[in-house]
Amino acid sequence: ALVASGDITLEIRNLTFLDASSPTFYSARTNNVAYSVANQVSTEDFLNFQKEIFTHQGTGGLSNEELIAIAEKYGADVKDDVANNTWRPFVQTVTLESASNGISGTPTVFADGEVFNSTDFNAWITAKIEAKKNA
Repeated sequence: ALVASGDITLEIRNLTFLDASSPTFYSARTNNVAYSVANQVSTEDFLNFQKEIFTHQGTGGLSNEELIAIAEKYGADVKDDVANNTWRPFVQTVTLESASNGISGTPTVFADGEVFNSTDFNAWITAKIEAKKNA
């Protein structure tokens, strides 16, 4: 609700650090889809898409067809972006820029320009929200 209302700015950087151990370039493929979804649907739908994608972590990765089907559940048509790797150059740029700035985790989450680097996301985001309310 705070993101949708503009009361807090949330930036999620999906990176490809895990591709080094993935012969299918799962991170790059998934991130290509994620940026496509983000540009087509509401913030809430994107966050729900992102959440569902993370439920598949550690399963060996999803096929392009499975990624497309999940994106469709949230109202995004990503077939052309998958076929053309539309967002792959952007994904690569974000990954390289992030690495050069000391970012080493994925996804990297920012709220109001501050990177999440704690072990308790709920406490961190709650503190951000409370600070906004008291500002």
